[in-house]
Amino acid sequence: MNRVLALVLFLCAAACAHSKATTFDVRAATSGRGRAFEFDPQQGELIAWSANGKLLQLWVHPGELVVGTSSRRTVQEGCRAGFLTRHDPEGSVVVEIHLCPSTRAKTPGWTAWHADYELHTEKEMPGTLPPKSEFAVAWDEQLRDLRIASSGMRASMTVPDGKWTGPIRSYPEMVALAVLLGVVPFAPDGKYEAY
Repeated sequence: MNRVLALVLFLCAAACAHSKATTFDVRAATSGRGRAFEFDPQQGELIAWSANGKLLQLWVHPGELVVGTSSRRTVQEGCRAGFLTRHDPEGSVVVEIHLCPSTRAKTPGWTAWHADYELHTEKEMPGTLPPKSEFAVAWDEQLRDLRIASSGMRASMTVPDGKWTGPIRSYPEMVALAVLLGVVPFAPDGKYEAY
């Protein structure tokens, strides 16, 4: 009987811990097409969901990443890291991501970030991501509009007050990277919104 009670308490605790995750969507403002996200504050993990499961996983303080079954990679202090996973009929394609602060921001109020990508697949993938990207983020004075800039795009994201604002305002670079990578469906006018 004690084992059953202990198991029930464990499952309740796990369910309560999981329920603390914040869910939100980011969508292209004009088309309404978007992507569902979840942020788990206990794990410091941002997940973008697709029909096939986890599409993007980024951790705030990863320490190290386990790549495959035997490789561990250390992640620098202050960096974010994770994986972009695409499931194809031929198999899964995994892109390892290291997202670190950069000193390249030239405009006051902007924070620059540098992302390195490494492809993990059993076959050659022409036309995949570049090996790196540079971008910057900045907030307006009311912390309602996030601006995203890279050499290839300019975008803005409206973030109205709500339960999801905490993760986005605390880690805007992680959500900005999802926009930059095309995890959020493309907005031709560069306008996105979180809800």
